Formats: sequence, structure tokens, C-alpha cells
Amino acid sequence: FYERWKFQHPATEAWFSALNEVFPKWVNNLFQSMILRNDYLDYEVVEIKNAREESRGTKILARNNGKIFIPVIIRLFFADGSYRDQIWDSSSKEKIIDYQEQRPILRVVVDPERKILIDINYSNNQIMIGKQNDIFKIIGEKYLEIVKAFAHWF
Repeated sequence: FYERWKFQHPATEAWFSALNEVFPKWVNNLFQSMILRNDYLDYEVVEIKNAREESRGTKILARNNGKIFIPVIIRLFFADGSYRDQIWDSSSKEKIIDYQEQRPILRVVVDPERKILIDINYSNNQIMIGKQNDIFKIIGEKYLEIVKAFAHWF
């Protein structure tokens, strides 16, 4: 970009054109949404529907309430302590995960490592099932996330 435009005055369109040449299209859309418009991003896990015992299926609905889209990880936590990641990489407003395994899902989290800093509401990024909704457990997990994030600075 510098070599092409040195000693000249590029317009905003030139900057976005250079972004398109180097980065994927979603990066250009992100910058346009944040610079030219006042758009926002808000991922939400809306619901988990466990099907009947015979089918053993689970449907998970996640939604982007904002107008900006960034590819994101949706993490499914299971009763045995393991987890599985799904990548939501299309620009659709909703993502439906049709999970067909026998392991019961306890919790679903969008952006579990909080890499997307511009999400305006982290409180709706996860949903838990059953006894996992213990408020003290949630507070404890949030406290550990804060301690981990603080430790990265030192």
C-alpha cells in the first residue's frame, strides 16, 4: 500500500481496495462496518433443544444480533468433560447445529476464548442445561477468566 501510494493522497476506497487484495473479504467488510457505518457485533446462543431419547439428537441455535460478522468458534461442552468445536464462518444471521451423538451437551459457548473483543454483550454468548446454571459456578468461571486475562499482561 505504501509503495503504491507514497507521496500521494489515497482516498478511503483505495484503502479498502488494498485490504481486498491482501485479506479475506470478511476483513474488508469488518473495517467498512466499523469505519464507515456504526455497526456492531453481538453473538448469542439462543437455545438448545434436546430431542427425545429415541433420536438422541440435539439442535443448537446461535444468532448474530448485530450487523458485523466475524468467523467464530462455537464450543460444545459434554457431560464427560470433553468438548467439540464448530466453526461458524458464513455471514448468515443464524447458525443451527444439528448434533447427533449420544453424549449429552451441558453447555454451549460462542467465542469461548473471547478472541473477538468487539462483541458488545458477552453475557449472552453461552447457555447451560440443567444443574449447570448454578450462579456460583458461573461467577467462579468468570473470575478465573478474568484472572487468566490479567495474567497474560505480566
